Order: sequence, then C-alpha cells, then structure tokens
Amino acid sequence: MGHKVLIVEDDQLSAHMLQLHLSRKGYHIQVVYNGTQALEAIQSFQPDILLLDLMLPGLSGAEICRRARTFFDGLIIVITASIDEFSEINLLKYGADDYITKPIKANILLARLEARLRRMPAKETNHASKHKLQLNNTSRRLLYNNREVKLTTSEFEVFSILYANFGHIVSREECCKAVRGIEYDRRDRTVDMRISCLRKNLQQHDIKDIVIKTIRNKGYVLIDT
Repeated sequence: MGHKVLIVEDDQLSAHMLQLHLSRKGYHIQVVYNGTQALEAIQSFQPDILLLDLMLPGLSGAEICRRARTFFDGLIIVITASIDEFSEINLLKYGADDYITKPIKANILLARLEARLRRMPAKETNHASKHKLQLNNTSRRLLYNNREVKLTTSEFEVFSILYANFGHIVSREECCKAVRGIEYDRRDRTVDMRISCLRKNLQQHDIKDIVIKTIRNKGYVLIDT
C-alpha cells in the first residue's frame, strides 16, 4: 500500500500495537506520544492518514483536529474510549472523518482504512461541463468554475458517490459505506452531518445550479435546481 499513517497516542502499548498491525499491512508509520508534538509531526511527516487519540497530554485531540484542518486534507480518524451523539457531532464539526472506540480491533480498523483508500473513479458524465464542475478522483479535488471547492476526505467521498449517480437516489446505507467503510447502522448520524456540511459548502462557493435533495426513507440525490 505504502500509505503514510501518523499515530498520535499517549498510551505507548496501544501505539505500539497499532504500529505493528499497520506496518504488517505495508503502511509507513510514525508515532507521536503527546499533543504538543502532533501538529509539527503532521506538517513534517505529511501523512495520508492521522490516527488521533482524543485524550492527550499537552493538546487535546479535538483541538489538534481543529487546527490541523487549516492545512491538512488527509483522513483523520479519532480514537476514543467512548462516544455519544453530542461528542460525535462536535468531532465532525472539528473536521474528523471517522472515529473508532477502544479497545481497537485491528481487523475493523484495517477494514475501514482500506475501504476509504479503495475508491473507484466516478463514472464519466456530461454534468461536469454543464455545471462547470470538475471532479478528479486521483487528486481528490472538486473544482467549480476552475476554483477549488475545499472538501474534507469524507465530504469528498459522499459527493463522489452522489456525483457518480447524478439524478439517481443513493441510499443512506450506500453513503454510510462510502464514508465509514462499515455496515449501515440507522442510529449513525455521520452521513447526515456530512450531507449538511456539503450543502453549506456548496452554498458558500455560490454553487446554485445543483442541489443535494433528501428523499424521505430512501436516501439522497444530486440533481439540477
């Protein structure tokens, strides 16, 4: 694989186990044990994936996530002992793409990483020229009128699957798998948060000729306005 993973985890045993499992799968690993060194390590190591413990000495995982999103466009997965709806929403607002709870099951973590990194190019359509959109799955960039629309990794994945199915309903289950690489859980609001962020992003970039519409009990569809 060769993808670079930065692990920010103060529990050295946990960090070592993560490093061991990921290294065996071909990932290049760097480990940081406190929050104060994390931002510098992100800039110097330039990882594809950031595995970020939530509770850290020096600087919290949430604050690292918030600051990192000003310059880091890679995948951020937060490691936490527990999660509830309030804290999950806050993590997503800070810019996290996903979370995983302790104790971490290596096979689950690997499956999520591989699902996110294994994205097929979107189908070619004529919507790009019509709406002045350019979606590049290789560089993972979205352009509108030749200006980049800044998206997080998960936002790009959601938009990509909607764009590939332009005019057709994409179920919440399909979106959930695209975002998290796991089976759909109707209690999981991750996709709803991503759709909300995408809509705001499109509005902020003055993209008015397309819209993401919610189809009740079915999913979402990207259509002309």
